[in-house]
Amino acid sequence: MPRNIMGVAIYHHMYRSNSGFLSFLAIRKEAQGQGTGILLFENVKKQVALDSLRNLAKPPSGIFCELARDTLSAKARRRLDFSSSRTTTADRMERRSR
Repeated sequence: MPRNIMGVAIYHHMYRSNSGFLSFLAIRKEAQGQGTGILLFENVKKQVALDSLRNLAKPPSGIFCELARDTLSAKARRRLDFSSSRTTTADRMERRSR
C-alpha cells in the first residue's frame, strides 16, 4: 500500500436485496485506533444509501459483511456485540467444534 493511503474499503451494491456488501476493509497498522476504519465504514454506508436511492429510489435494506473476530480489538468486539449476553451463537458453535 502506498504510504499516503491509510486504509481501503471495497463494497458492492446488491440490487436484488437492495443492500450493501462490504467485502473488504483494511487499515494500515499505524493508522489503526485513530478512527480511520469508522470513517471508511461511514462513507461506505453513505455510498450504499446513494446507490440505493439512485438505482431503486428507496433507502437500502442494510449492509452486511463478515468479520474476523480474532483481528478485532476488545473495544470493537464489544461495540459489535448485539446479543443480550456476551456469549454469541458463533462462540458457542466454535466451542462445540473443538
